[in-house]
Amino acid sequence: PGKDIRNASHFLQKLWVTRLRIMRRIMSTFSNCNVLYTDADAIWIKDPVQLFNDPQHLSSNIVASRGTFPPQCALAKELHNDPINHLDTVTICFGFTYFRNSPDVQQLAQNLENVVGKYDDDDQEAINCVLNL
Repeated sequence: PGKDIRNASHFLQKLWVTRLRIMRRIMSTFSNCNVLYTDADAIWIKDPVQLFNDPQHLSSNIVASRGTFPPQCALAKELHNDPINHLDTVTICFGFTYFRNSPDVQQLAQNLENVVGKYDDDDQEAINCVLNL
């Protein structure tokens, strides 16, 4: 069983690196092509295009679902009334992330591909830690 878990983990790490590479190639090859980056197990209840085209997001280069991992690279902290867990980390979750193809996002994609190895090949950790700098 231990070997199976290690093999699965290695497969996921290769998948995360590969999807970063594919995103960067799509953006650099097709300048008018935006990228929807999503997990295979994500379930959409509504058409996500409505969200990207909402006036509050039209000027955003990245529209993402919200996560809590990785806590060490949180983009923000949210206060709660819970006395024990009164702070939650706020991070980009790659379960659902939309990237508008722009020079800034193309540079981010290149940076992510270059540094993902420093984050155990975890693309979600890489984007949050890079944006946290």
